[in-house]
Amino acid sequence: MAISLYPKQTAVLLTEAQEILYGGAAGGAKSFCVRALALIHAIEVPGIQIAIFRRTYKEALSTFVYTSGGLLEMGKDLIDQKLMKFNKSDATFEFVNGSRITLNHCQHATDRYNFQGQEIHLLLMDEATLFEKEVIQFLR
Repeated sequence: MAISLYPKQTAVLLTEAQEILYGGAAGGAKSFCVRALALIHAIEVPGIQIAIFRRTYKEALSTFVYTSGGLLEMGKDLIDQKLMKFNKSDATFEFVNGSRITLNHCQHATDRYNFQGQEIHLLLMDEATLFEKEVIQFLR
């Protein structure tokens, strides 16, 4: 699996910062960066639990699974080699090294409580400006 990153995306991958805010105009490949970060960390860090959030479940699936360049396409070699599988019923990518990427949503502020007590090692929020402040604070 080869993933090509722009310099700004590479800087995000290599930073030692605990929190990263990555903004810009539409079409700047921010969502691709989220997908790439998730895959790279899932492969490199055995057992890591990665949670990707979009505002709605439909957005999570369309942005991260079923789009051109989505996780199914990016991870095709991993799927073919049986190193990664996609569980459609709970929108989870599971890796043979114990890592997991889950696709999540918080359409309403109260949805945040669905994640109380979950172990999340890497929290990735795509389009964070669409989330209510309480959701972001709770998940952090």
